[in-house]
Amino acid sequence: MHLLNRLNGSLLILGIPGLFVIAFVDSAAVPLAGGPDALILLLTWSRPAMVYVIVLAATVGSMLGALVMHGIAAKRFCPASKPKGSHGPRRR
Repeated sequence: MHLLNRLNGSLLILGIPGLFVIAFVDSAAVPLAGGPDALILLLTWSRPAMVYVIVLAATVGSMLGALVMHGIAAKRFCPASKPKGSHGPRRR
């Protein structure tokens, strides 16, 4: 947990790119303390003119992280995602 807190603090320094990375990692099944929410608040408070860019970075990072997790889960756990003929008995 200490490593994740250090990583989170390092990404805070990076600003908007750090927010993108935090949102991506947070959505890819590695919840970070505070997540991207606190960073969104801090960045919009310090740069109010960039609010749309900040929110877009968090949204895209979160969406891509969720898609990665979905892809991993679909390949590993969902039998419907396996190629035809790879499960069940053969029909004649």
